[in-house]
Amino acid sequence: MEKIFHSALKRLGLARPSTTKAVAPSTAAEVPREDLPDFSALVAEERRRIEALNTTPESSSGFEEDEDTYVGTDGEEDKQRHVSQSGPMTSDEFRMRAKDLVEYMANYLDQLSDRRVTPAVKPGYLRPRLPEDPPMQGESWDRIMLDVDLHIMTGMTHWQHPRFHAYFPAGNSYPSIMAGMLSDAIGCVGFSWAASPACTELETIVLDWLGRMVDLPKKFLPFTPGGAGGGVLQGSASECILVSLLAARLTAVRELESKSENKGIDRRMLLTKLRAYCSDEAHSSVQKAAMIALVEIRIIPVDDKYGLNSVTLAEYIQKDRDAGLVPFFVSARIKQQK
Repeated sequence: MEKIFHSALKRLGLARPSTTKAVAPSTAAEVPREDLPDFSALVAEERRRIEALNTTPESSSGFEEDEDTYVGTDGEEDKQRHVSQSGPMTSDEFRMRAKDLVEYMANYLDQLSDRRVTPAVKPGYLRPRLPEDPPMQGESWDRIMLDVDLHIMTGMTHWQHPRFHAYFPAGNSYPSIMAGMLSDAIGCVGFSWAASPACTELETIVLDWLGRMVDLPKKFLPFTPGGAGGGVLQGSASECILVSLLAARLTAVRELESKSENKGIDRRMLLTKLRAYCSDEAHSSVQKAAMIALVEIRIIPVDDKYGLNSVTLAEYIQKDRDAGLVPFFVSARIKQQK
């Protein structure tokens, strides 16, 4: 930790010759938390220096990746980049560092309104600040967190900022953060019931709750007697649209293959008959999903209320059916009940 502090001072031109007697390096677990150096002033000074360098046209970063040396309090030169002295993280160090990280996250969220929403960096800002090759040995936790503050946070767009109004809401409550921590600790990949019965059944129950909250027809719900409803949680809205379109495409192709007039016809030929629909105000991910699925999609103009009018949609569908095409997918939003 002392080497990190003094090497950072050296980069700022503030390092002084050491007069401290040589001591053996101590592990992170042996360092009392109250004795750790306060990096706040150092980080602020380093950030101001980096911002000044970014305004210089011919400067890419303030960090040179040559054979720099780092001076510790024992006066020894260390050409390794702050290699962790403790080896793989132990459960005791994990407990300590996790508490530190929770404190870091809480402070970040508490002080988020003091930050600017978008970063003052240019494309490609990060590459010169990081080593050209991945590290061969792990670095100390304190050094990693210093890098996070100096190089990662300075390039973040803060989606949880109170003045961030772009794209869409991205909820990040304290309970959801803790749920993510617990999920990561369990480390389960629940791709089937056998892989994790609890994951599979909890997902089905939560989807049933969600479906009833938005008043979906019962045939779409998983616990409807005799129904074929259900589904799985996806990582993003774009992923959900793609998976839904692929599932609808498979169902439509199977129906076409079951007809006698289509016996022996290649599936790729059947795809040319399929038609999907969305409004011209739909998210671009809908059209991208159709491109990935190799199907045509009709873009329907919205009405004066920016909605997909059912009468106009029916006209498009009927026109395609008259042309021998097969409508199979409509991307529409759910209208909230008043």
